[in-house]
Amino acid sequence: MKPTTLLCFSLALVFASDSASAQAPRPDDNAEKILDEEISLMRKDLRDQKKQVVAVNLPLTGDEAARFWPMYDAYTQETTKVNGQHYVLVKEYAPTIAR
Repeated sequence: MKPTTLLCFSLALVFASDSASAQAPRPDDNAEKILDEEISLMRKDLRDQKKQVVAVNLPLTGDEAARFWPMYDAYTQETTKVNGQHYVLVKEYAPTIAR
């Protein structure tokens, strides 16, 4: 095989592999989605467990419970949003410091 033919063949392989990798999903993408789902489920489980701990350790009358739990749930929703934004920022920043 001539050197120029070998060079052209090598370049064709490089460009073909670059375009194929750009089109095909990387295995890491699927793993990242699974990890995000697992973290989301873990966060939900922790919130549920926290609510159970609060319920056991906070004796409330019926009227107090009727006023407290809706406020507690609203507070939890707001903190979940803030913590979700924090998680996204950490995910974006982490790869920059790992290099």
